[in-house]
Amino acid sequence: MIGFGRKKHKDKIVNDIEEKKNEPIESTSVHLPSKKLPALFSGLSEKQINQLYSTAIIKKINREEFLFQKGDKPDNLYIIMEGRLEMMDESKGTPSRVHAGSVAGLNDFFHESTYTESAKAMEPSVIMILSKTAMAILEDPIRAFIYEKIIRNNAAEMIRLKTKSRVFENKVSSLAKSLYSAKTAGVFNYSESDLILNIIKKIPKLPAYTHTLSSRLLDENVSSKEVVDLIKQDPALVADVLKSVNSSYYGLEQKVSDMNSAVLLLGFQSLYQLVVSEGIRRTMPDTADFREIHAQALALSYISFSLSMTAKVGVPVQISTIGLLHNLGESVVSLLKQRNPNLMVFIDALDRPSLGAFLLDGWNFPAIISKTVKYQNFPEFSEPSEIPEDVLQSVAILYISRICYDKLKGVPDQDLPLLYFDEYRNLLKLKDLSLEDITRNNILVDLKKKRDTLPLSLKELINS
Repeated sequence: MIGFGRKKHKDKIVNDIEEKKNEPIESTSVHLPSKKLPALFSGLSEKQINQLYSTAIIKKINREEFLFQKGDKPDNLYIIMEGRLEMMDESKGTPSRVHAGSVAGLNDFFHESTYTESAKAMEPSVIMILSKTAMAILEDPIRAFIYEKIIRNNAAEMIRLKTKSRVFENKVSSLAKSLYSAKTAGVFNYSESDLILNIIKKIPKLPAYTHTLSSRLLDENVSSKEVVDLIKQDPALVADVLKSVNSSYYGLEQKVSDMNSAVLLLGFQSLYQLVVSEGIRRTMPDTADFREIHAQALALSYISFSLSMTAKVGVPVQISTIGLLHNLGESVVSLLKQRNPNLMVFIDALDRPSLGAFLLDGWNFPAIISKTVKYQNFPEFSEPSEIPEDVLQSVAILYISRICYDKLKGVPDQDLPLLYFDEYRNLLKLKDLSLEDITRNNILVDLKKKRDTLPLSLKELINS
């Protein structure tokens, strides 16, 4: 409590407050001294305090009542004498709180704009209101004193919040480490398991052309003519490609009779994706589960290609291959369950990305492809520093592509693995783009340009 020099005068103020204490609180603007001044005014003389009270307005507000709302014009400084306020901005999530001795609306007061958040009483509160006009007519020493105290008060509050933030960050870090440990517990070297080795041996290998094409595409200077010539060397492959192109899977209006026409109609990227996709299809049974897994892989192939082009990161066709092969482990698990129904519990515990990567290594795919597949889930629970540098960018593209695919399917944001989304988005130098921008204004726009050459399932997805 701040004394006023004369005991009689001080006692009168306290008596005035006690008389008002039991009166019903109603929203009103009156010139009343508060029961006690916050430490904010410690050091003012009696004369200065009297001038402050004669200039300011003391307002009592009820619980849940708004002091000001977002969008109002910021003409006043609000000093909380008693009570607590909640500062709310829906776009920022959890509201913050200001207590007695703090100032509300301070940042907006000094700008010619509107309030960027709303202030609502959490309990009956007493507020000192100083308008810009009131501040202007105060004596210079009082005004300077108020500004200095506000600065010191805010500095102390910032230190308190920084300390609180540091404690929170430590807790988040601890939780992140626990999550990382839990998620990586099932990742191990499958080459050490005789059971897995025996199972993998029973899976047919991809056709030789699939591996050859993937290796050639590591060369950024490879031309579409070279790839087409390579395809033409295998008459059976040419027949499969033409059969797929003319099937209902693509839904083309005109029939394609030769590879040159296929290239002109589909383009190099779509033709390559079709070839690799056909190779994968040959290794797996024609079941509903596999067709669903395969459709997702094909969609990811197109989306990751588009994102690679947007971010100007990686070799787009190589990234497209990774998209096609990313869920190979899911296909293997589906196959294992069919052939080994008595081992369901064991099979369900297998780490799909590690299993897919192990199979790709056995098929002699380039290391960047199998390694990216192995680490594809890591962005969901770990920072970029936990991922090997040589595949970090390709993992980031695959991670964001998978999120964009889910978003196109209508999965709500709260169900997406966005814990480290900002870090991986920034890694791709896309920090100025929101997830909505990346999905709707870049990838979706690009896919719609290629609508005529897309598989039917992907056409339906982008049109939904």
